[in-house]
Amino acid sequence: MPSRIVSPLSLLLEPSTHLFFVLSAVNLVNRDQLDILASLRESVNEDKADLEAEIQKLKNLNKDLSEKNKMQLEQVNLLLIEKVNLQSESIGHREKMLQRERDFGDLRASLSDKDLHEDTKARLLSLYEENLALREQNKIASDKLTKARQVMVHLQIR
Repeated sequence: MPSRIVSPLSLLLEPSTHLFFVLSAVNLVNRDQLDILASLRESVNEDKADLEAEIQKLKNLNKDLSEKNKMQLEQVNLLLIEKVNLQSESIGHREKMLQRERDFGDLRASLSDKDLHEDTKARLLSLYEENLALREQNKIASDKLTKARQVMVHLQIR
């Protein structure tokens, strides 16, 4: 299409026509810009809503994890207190066992000085051996209990 040469005179004669075309073009550009802005606003609002939902979800998760952490810390503290109590009991039990050993040693010494029937001596010695066996069983059971508690604590922490 050959380019049309516009003379200044034709612009003066037809100003309203040219003005109309210019205004139409400006209006189209403005409408396009407004449409783009509206689309951008809508997109930003959707993203904002998604992000706000994600923030709320993370806040809820954080709250749940904080509560779980607090509960686990309380459990750990209770188990530590129980451990201290068990150790105290174990020390007390050990002291009692040592006292019994001393008593049995004293008993043996006093038995060796006295004349007792062999049956009585044998019975006392068998009771002593049974006592030792029961102590060993008790120690094994205590060790198993301690290990079971440690496993429980380990599983609850996870």
